[in-house]
Amino acid sequence: MHLHSLFNLFPISSSIAVAAYLSLAVVLLVPRLRNRLGQMLAPVSPSNQVHLFSLDALRGLAALWVVSYHSWQWWTFIPNQKPTSISPVELAGEDAVAVFVGLSGFLIFRALQSVNSLDGLRRYFQNRFLRIYPLYAISVIALVVFRQYSGVLTKGQHLIAEFFMVRSIGYPVFLNPPSWSLYVEVLFYLVAPCFVLMVQRRVILVAGIMTLVFFLIDNNSPREFALFKFFGIGILASEVQRRLTGRCPEWGAVLIFLFGSMFFWLAVTCECPLDRLVRPFMVPWFCPQQGLLNSGDTIEFCLAVGFLLVGSTLSRTVTTFFKLAPWRILGAISYSIYIWHSFVIISDAPLLFRYLGGVVPIPNSPPHPSPDEWIRWFVIIPAILFLSTLSFLLVERPFLQMRRRVATV
Repeated sequence: MHLHSLFNLFPISSSIAVAAYLSLAVVLLVPRLRNRLGQMLAPVSPSNQVHLFSLDALRGLAALWVVSYHSWQWWTFIPNQKPTSISPVELAGEDAVAVFVGLSGFLIFRALQSVNSLDGLRRYFQNRFLRIYPLYAISVIALVVFRQYSGVLTKGQHLIAEFFMVRSIGYPVFLNPPSWSLYVEVLFYLVAPCFVLMVQRRVILVAGIMTLVFFLIDNNSPREFALFKFFGIGILASEVQRRLTGRCPEWGAVLIFLFGSMFFWLAVTCECPLDRLVRPFMVPWFCPQQGLLNSGDTIEFCLAVGFLLVGSTLSRTVTTFFKLAPWRILGAISYSIYIWHSFVIISDAPLLFRYLGGVVPIPNSPPHPSPDEWIRWFVIIPAILFLSTLSFLLVERPFLQMRRRVATV
């Protein structure tokens, strides 16, 4: 594809990508600017927790995984569109959401363990609000301003529902497709304090039972419900990591991480011997409509999330690797990547957001070729990363810094 054709077919993504490459060149050529930007793009953590850089990197990689999948998948909804090829790992990108949920279970459980008063609980909710809501609210405003939706927001009640995130309690309408998992996380933020209060010292037992029950009953359930087992996995990983800290040798921590990587590869390539061994015994009692499962619903993927969370936070080698600048920056901007990538992808596609959290073709739109692999990775995805970096600096970072000020009040 010629450069002229690229800008004609993907004008918005191409323009943002050019700005991204020019900005990167300037940053690399000006050391003072590079150092300053490196400081500003450092992850901002609350003052009551030790920062775990490896978890930031996992979150960033999961966000990139979702982007690579959606930048391919959404083009397949266009009639008469011949989809381009995609790797098996990218094809399983929808399951990256489970990694976000596992991370939330790990970190939220750990944050709540230090809450021992009503004032601490107030700060917990303030931190969660400042972390999630400001960027989300701006994305809702962007939906209204740019009208990248199929008309549903003409009803005021739907707009109010978007702003107040009432999808979290069952409201049927929402527009930005990636936000479906965000509503599940918000619900977890609300119930997690009760869970921590009830389990006290029986964390592994209660979280293990909860995870097993959700795993057994969530087949053919709504995708929101299917995520809840990963909160349990994150809580289990957090408690196991805490108990192994200072006791597990480095080789053991690396081995745990490698086991997680192995289970991940088995799950996304559909080579799941453990799942195939166990599932037939589950069908008569728990899974009467057992069908083809997503990789995220397999035993291997559940084990992968747990082992990766534990191994990456225990191993000094893995932590040192994930402290490198590219991973730190990717982790810092991961939430912005997750929120904004849908806007960039459909900006040059004949698509609109639909009211149930998906995309639909624009009626009577002219034919438009789907992006080749190199366009996705060297134009669309850099554009998303650049926009997400600006979003982090201008929106997320000020509110994240406010969390520290709130913690000292």
